[in-house]
Amino acid sequence: MRVLFNFILLALLTMWSITFIFPVFAADAAAPAADNAAATAAPATETAASAAAEKAAAPAAPTLGMTTTAFLDEGILPVLYTCDGKDLSPQFSWTDAPAKTESFVLIASDPDSPNGVFYHWVVYNIPKTVTELPEGAQTLPAGTLVGKNSYGKQQYNGPCPPKGTAHTYAYTLYAVGKKLSLPAGADAATVLAEIKSNTLAQITLTTVYSRWIT
Repeated sequence: MRVLFNFILLALLTMWSITFIFPVFAADAAAPAADNAAATAAPATETAASAAAEKAAAPAAPTLGMTTTAFLDEGILPVLYTCDGKDLSPQFSWTDAPAKTESFVLIASDPDSPNGVFYHWVVYNIPKTVTELPEGAQTLPAGTLVGKNSYGKQQYNGPCPPKGTAHTYAYTLYAVGKKLSLPAGADAATVLAEIKSNTLAQITLTTVYSRWIT
């Protein structure tokens, strides 16, 4: 009987140990592993967050900018720069050209022309060191070439929409990654085709001129 009693008691103690003691030991053993995993993951998370913060804080690359003293962008063009005035070319200045710019192209156009885009001024191979064209420019920087406008002239001819209409005019500056191998007098279509795959940046200012009264 004593042997049987001892056997039963040992069995009960074993079952009690499995039920109550082993889970505690297992939990204690798992805790350091979880802490180690969290500690390992934390630096990686902090590194990723730090990299994202640095990227967000980095200043944006400057973009090509252009201004003019002649008119406000999307504003009204003064008569001075049109066929009804002195027909002077507007002043333009620009900043923040891409580092690989080798020349500039400036084109004035009328996309509202009833017979397709009408070009008023085509200027190309403006040296990369130039940052401004003055008002009424009679002498352009050395090396600069003037193409034929839609009047067939190598010069600036200002806006001159049909009477009773108002047209929007676009003055677009292109920063180009090469000097164009074109002679003077090339038309706008030829110049645009030449710079199509070499344009690094471009910017357009628009203005409106109306001949409702004149």
